[in-house]
Amino acid sequence: MTTGVHTGDGRGDVIVLTVPARVEFAAVAAAAAVEFARRRGFSDDEQDELHLAVASVLELLHNTETGSRVRVTFSVEDHSIRVAAETTEANASGTALAPGEIRTFNDRTGNLVHQPEVDGARARVRFVKFGGSV
Repeated sequence: MTTGVHTGDGRGDVIVLTVPARVEFAAVAAAAAVEFARRRGFSDDEQDELHLAVASVLELLHNTETGSRVRVTFSVEDHSIRVAAETTEANASGTALAPGEIRTFNDRTGNLVHQPEVDGARARVRFVKFGGSV
């Protein structure tokens, strides 16, 4: 697991977390997201929704291929957290996400986040979560 923090222009930060593309690492990424949300004043419900959405991303992008990783980028602003996740080049031979998996992800997260985008061919997911006295 690797992490990186890039301070933005003073209004927000960009945090990059890379984890093995296995379902058991969903909790790691989700816990990080919840901590960022807590620090920005998101309500308990908003934190729970973000936790579920981020965990769902890792479940969607999981891969049993050895060395496969998921890079999750959190762009943290005062009242929003943008999440972008993708498999890394270690999974260059990667398989496109199945339409059924994408539907399940969208059904699970549709009411939890804003502006969700799933690129099944490239195994990428993006969304934003607004919260904290918007």
